[in-house]
Amino acid sequence: MLNDKSPHSSRCAIRDCRSKALSLSAFLLCMGTVLGTILSTPISHAASFDCKQAANRAERHICANEELSRIDEVLADEYKSAVTSVSAENRLRLKEFQKEWLRARNACENRTCILDQYEKQILSLRYFDCASHDSTLGQRCPSELPQGLPRTASGKILLLTRKDCRETQSPNATEIIADCIEARIYDPCDDAGGTWGRAQCAYAHMEVAERRRRVAEKHLLELWGRSMDARDLRTALSKSTDQWIRARDKLCNARNLNYSKYEFEQEGVDISAVVPPPDDAEIWGFCLRRLAEERADDMEYFIKEKKIQGNQRDRNSFTKYLAQSGFKRPNDDKATPEKRPSDFPPTDSCTVTRC
Repeated sequence: MLNDKSPHSSRCAIRDCRSKALSLSAFLLCMGTVLGTILSTPISHAASFDCKQAANRAERHICANEELSRIDEVLADEYKSAVTSVSAENRLRLKEFQKEWLRARNACENRTCILDQYEKQILSLRYFDCASHDSTLGQRCPSELPQGLPRTASGKILLLTRKDCRETQSPNATEIIADCIEARIYDPCDDAGGTWGRAQCAYAHMEVAERRRRVAEKHLLELWGRSMDARDLRTALSKSTDQWIRARDKLCNARNLNYSKYEFEQEGVDISAVVPPPDDAEIWGFCLRRLAEERADDMEYFIKEKKIQGNQRDRNSFTKYLAQSGFKRPNDDKATPEKRPSDFPPTDSCTVTRC
């Protein structure tokens, strides 16, 4: 389980947002302020063995690395679970299987090797009862065994359960839930009931989009830096991003104020008479998420186009995009379905005015 070691002030700030009688838009704005300012607190874990008794290089690596210590704990739990789920005959085979694995792990000389050994063994233990065909849990065996543990977009193994993701109270909750979304363990939008759930849905997906944008911008610097002056490109990209953030915040603030006005006007109105919000109204968190996803889509679009063509026209199109002052999407004026990547949002389905 996650350890909540958040500062007292951070917990109070989150409770304060929850306890106030705020409209949805005001609540999301409050949570955005809290989650954007509180400090991240790392989740700490100890290995399943006494690190003072570390007997080899692999065990010393495990004790010195938080991720390895955590995965060692997970494996220990998986082993205990496997031992109780198999017959006495297969229990002896399981113990020998674990001893063989320990010898392979102890032969590792670096973190990558150790992590690989743990990932394979956890999966083997998790589905050991499926291979033995004598477990009471056999009816829950999947038709195809997974090839690896859940990972985030950056490749980090995520050792959390759906319950861990859903119930985390850490001040670092937005990043943790974004990890869970990327690893396909949990998506808060699937059960986003009430203002708190909707806030988590909006801000977690915004964090996922921001990660995509940062990765794409880094890739663009590497990709285009060979054919353009790298320093000029870095300056143009940094200036464009700063300008986009300012424009995004200004636009979303205005749209959120309009939404608050809309909410006020709808108070006390019979449910049958409620009208949809106007085109210039949008909840703060949802506006931030949408624009972040559009920016990430744009960056990824130029990466794909560069890989396909890589000519002077592409470079001119990219520098023109960076120099714009608004939110115009790439090729909005000339784009056709066959020329646009299939996963690039059509301009008529998600625009700057409404999604």
